[in-house]
Amino acid sequence: MEDDDIKTTCPCQHILNPEDPSVCSLCHAPIPIIQQLLTETSQYEQQIRQLQEQLDVEQTRIDDQLQSIANLKESLTKVTSELDEKTSDFESLQNEMELLNDKYVDEIERVAEIQHSKDMVESELEDLSRRLFEEANGMVAHEKRQKHDLQVAQRHLENQLRETRERLGAEQMQLKELRKRMEDMTTDDSNLQQQQQQQHHHQYQQDQSFANIVPVPKAAAATTEPNIDTMLLDEFRDFVKTGTKVSLKKIHMIPFLKNCQEEEVEACLRFGPNNRLSIRKMTEAIVMNTCFIEEAPPGFHEEQAKRTVIDAPLKISAAATKMWERLSNNSSSHPQATVFSGCQACGRNDGTSLPYRFRISYFDDWACIDRFCRDRLVAVCEFYVLIRNIRQGLYSNRPINDLYHEAMRLRLQMFYAR
Repeated sequence: MEDDDIKTTCPCQHILNPEDPSVCSLCHAPIPIIQQLLTETSQYEQQIRQLQEQLDVEQTRIDDQLQSIANLKESLTKVTSELDEKTSDFESLQNEMELLNDKYVDEIERVAEIQHSKDMVESELEDLSRRLFEEANGMVAHEKRQKHDLQVAQRHLENQLRETRERLGAEQMQLKELRKRMEDMTTDDSNLQQQQQQQHHHQYQQDQSFANIVPVPKAAAATTEPNIDTMLLDEFRDFVKTGTKVSLKKIHMIPFLKNCQEEEVEACLRFGPNNRLSIRKMTEAIVMNTCFIEEAPPGFHEEQAKRTVIDAPLKISAAATKMWERLSNNSSSHPQATVFSGCQACGRNDGTSLPYRFRISYFDDWACIDRFCRDRLVAVCEFYVLIRNIRQGLYSNRPINDLYHEAMRLRLQMFYAR
């Protein structure tokens, strides 16, 4: 109560206006000190608001910087992880490079070893070729010397044979004269007849001894049959005499074989209108005995027909490829085209069985042929087997007529085969 009385009795309660403390309630005059205090208070409040705004701005900036720091830390973490990955990749690449370098060094050493081996093989090959040529030259020279010695011995034996035949002819003439005298003296007495018989017997024994020493060749005693063409027989006889002096490559220059080639061999090796083989190459291979004919294994033709022209073409040295086939084989428009599946000789491709195959070189592929083309090839091969045997002197003990009939039989066989 006392306090309330004091407040009501205090003069400030009558001086200060609650609504406007800066004005005196008694005189209504402004109070300077209070106005100054209010002014300072408003200034301080203004400063406080400005400072609060600055504090808010700085706080916002601090928050932004903290967010930036967090982002930078996150970026630093990512960059660090990427750097670790790159470092790991770099180390792995460096290890792989070291491995590749080691492999490169090993490959260089291996190439050097291969080159050294190649040089050694080439040196050995050159040495072997040189020795082979030297041996071949030595064999040729030795063969020439032997041939010369054999020719000298042959001439010597021919001279001896000629002298022996002359002596035999003289003895045969004497024998004929003795026989004639014996026929004229049939009326003489028995003693003279017995003496002549003894002389005849003695002469006959001498003739038999000469005949055993030097037998007369059957070809010389044989007479020409009436049904043989003498001109062809003379050509064949010339071939038998001169065939050994002519090489196999020039053997068709002999008239008899030239006629046989033109009349029979070429006709037999001309396998119809779609012939796929070269007659010249086949003839040369058969003459040189490099033509091989055999039965084809089961399924060989079907397996060969699956080969493509681009990947695995057939290599046949005797083939006479047509221009349009060569262009079609080289064309890229049919990369999966297969090889010709018909007979490689006559070109027949109508499903005929191809049970045989042939080739003229070890480096060739086997070429499938039918039975009819095989008969043609076999007929020509058998004819040239006889020619080679005659040329080598294997039939020197047979009469010339027998050899001629055998040659004619083989020519007829070529005719029947075609």
